[in-house]
Amino acid sequence: MIRPNPASEEYLRKHLKDFRMSMDPELVRWYDRDGARIDYIRYMFLKQFDEYCRVAEDQIADVWVSTVWLGMDSSFRFAGDRPQPLIFETMLFCDRRDYWDNECWRYCTEAQAISNHLFVVAAIRAEVGQLLP
Repeated sequence: MIRPNPASEEYLRKHLKDFRMSMDPELVRWYDRDGARIDYIRYMFLKQFDEYCRVAEDQIADVWVSTVWLGMDSSFRFAGDRPQPLIFETMLFCDRRDYWDNECWRYCTEAQAISNHLFVVAAIRAEVGQLLP
């Protein structure tokens, strides 16, 4: 796969200015991996880098466990009623389309995301071990 060179923040600021202006910052909020508020241009810049977005991933049999930085607050709360932003997510993907497929958990901090990723991986390994002959 050929990957384009990442755009600089200056390039993004110039070319995404009109789109950014249409986004209401009270409805959509972006955060870096440390939980600090960032603007849309910085968010788009960071989203270009897989190594920044990927927190952890594991393959257990046919179950892929993926934990990523979302960057955008996914708490689905109104602006005045927001808890700490949910900016990390763990998802399960399974070839069998069973109860593991598309399970999803969201977190406020990277530490929570890593901790739960390890918990989910251990739980799946234990269950897969029970299913093997």
